[in-house]
Amino acid sequence: MKANLKLRILSRINNAVTNAALAQSIMKYQADGWGFGYVLAGHYKMNSDWKLGFRYLSAADVDMKGTVEDHMVVGNSRMKGTLNLPPNFTFGVANSSIEKWIFSMDILWTGWSRYERLKIEPRDAGQTQGGIDSRKDWNNTLAYRFGAEYKCNDTWIWRGGYVYDNSPVPGDTRSLELPGSDGHIVSFGFTRKGRVWDFDFGYSYMLLKDNDAGTEALNGVGKFTEGDNHFFSINLARSY
Repeated sequence: MKANLKLRILSRINNAVTNAALAQSIMKYQADGWGFGYVLAGHYKMNSDWKLGFRYLSAADVDMKGTVEDHMVVGNSRMKGTLNLPPNFTFGVANSSIEKWIFSMDILWTGWSRYERLKIEPRDAGQTQGGIDSRKDWNNTLAYRFGAEYKCNDTWIWRGGYVYDNSPVPGDTRSLELPGSDGHIVSFGFTRKGRVWDFDFGYSYMLLKDNDAGTEALNGVGKFTEGDNHFFSINLARSY
């Protein structure tokens, strides 16, 4: 697994007496790294109508190295950290007992409790710029997925789905870099089959629950709202 980090932090330096802004400090973090994990998966066809499947993706630790730039300091400093990616396990079932229809359900567990802290450390002795140590303490989550597929004929296949996704971010550490909230995802799509080329289209709409700013991370000041997202996918495949 390869990971890239880009993080920009803007902070204001105030006069201790008047509280007036004296300067703004912009810290830019950039890093990348590699980690290793493994995948286990299986599929079992019980009969002509029922199918079961599972997939396990292991945890992985990615050693990150990069630089931090402070526009108030000449030159860049070097930084390091470890990105603790979570394991996840998916179990699903599909049924095709109704002619032309396939119904499916998945449950996805993700072990986000591995993400305890966002910690970035200097790499050089005596370096004072660029350190971060922020408590996160994310929670393990469950996501529930439901889908249906209808084969209208040999040319058209239609699909629809719904996902309820729990957020791993606890209320006290909810912050700006990822203000996670529980979400609902509704999707639909289709496949148009041709003699040689197949065309797929998909659209998903994600609606995130409004939530207050973290009591520890942001002193509970403010509210995260209007967290909706739109996703589109297009695929073109050729048969030989």
